[in-house]
Amino acid sequence: SVFVAGASAEADEYAIYDPRAVLPRYIVDFDVEGLGAERGPWELDEVDRLRAEIERLRAEGGGARADAIRAHYHDLQAVFASANFDARLIHVRRDQDPELWDRCADRLSHAAAEGPGIPAGFEAVLTKLERIVNPALAASFYGRAAELFSPEEGFRLLLHGGGRTLEDRAEVVQRGLAKDFEADPGRFGRGIYFSTCAATLGRAAPGSQTMLLCEVALGKPMLAQASRPNLDLPALERAGFDALHAPRAAGDDAGSDEWVVYHAHQALPVYMLSYDVQPRAVAADLLKQMAEMEEQRRALDSQVAMALQALEDARRDAEETRERLDASLARQLVDEDDTSRGRGRQAAAEQLDHEQARLLQEALKRQAAGANLV
Repeated sequence: SVFVAGASAEADEYAIYDPRAVLPRYIVDFDVEGLGAERGPWELDEVDRLRAEIERLRAEGGGARADAIRAHYHDLQAVFASANFDARLIHVRRDQDPELWDRCADRLSHAAAEGPGIPAGFEAVLTKLERIVNPALAASFYGRAAELFSPEEGFRLLLHGGGRTLEDRAEVVQRGLAKDFEADPGRFGRGIYFSTCAATLGRAAPGSQTMLLCEVALGKPMLAQASRPNLDLPALERAGFDALHAPRAAGDDAGSDEWVVYHAHQALPVYMLSYDVQPRAVAADLLKQMAEMEEQRRALDSQVAMALQALEDARRDAEETRERLDASLARQLVDEDDTSRGRGRQAAAEQLDHEQARLLQEALKRQAAGANLV
């Protein structure tokens, strides 16, 4: 092996030239908080504050932190339970949130390469990314997290094979992964199975595939090396554990780690990944088509924006024209009213002159009649 000491801020580096000298022990999700805990439009500032406080307590350690974290989980449960936002799937567009898309695409690439992997010469291409939103499920998830033996353990982002059909997708959005308990028991009993490997989940075959990226509250997991088909939640809790972890066997390059939870609310689906497993040449064409479609969508969005702006300008011009016409009509009515009033005054004056002339004539007549009598 070779060791290179880092200079100043640079990290040390090691080079190993024999793969047998390396034994993988842990899978670390460095972007768990960044990927699984994005703030949704339905969430309040209180959610951010409580999550930050939970992370602070985890970092500090200490014997009293479990109870404090449980209390914050109950607070999060109450916040999500009162959220006025319906369950739905929210489409994530690559051009609008490229960072999130790329992280999920990287996660898919790792899952496709792990264990036995996808067939040689094939590639997994992320074609659609959807955010799963259900505040009621989130409330149940945090409520269950507060009940774990070890609530201070952080959540893990793990993959689950689900959402193949429209019915499955609707089921996941509305009820989470509860339907998994209706399936036949697996080698570790009837539970919800997770992995970091697409092949282990049966999602590596050529064609269109779907996987769920879930936040999983593992708490204190039991390590299992052999099958335990009769394991269930009561037996697990009697042994003092919250979940099960079955690590891959040492030297088993075709294997992968598995995790199992035995409570429906111990996992929260957060993203639905739709992808195609295609030959690399076809995958390259698919990526090119997707890029062209994104460019066309951007052009169409630009055209729609220009059309909407033109409509807004036309509406504004019409409103200004109407206001000018209203003002002109108002002035015309005032002028006509003034003219009408002037004509009325002139007619009254003329009528007064005629009346005064008539009275004067009558007075003259009476004067003349008096003179004749004398």
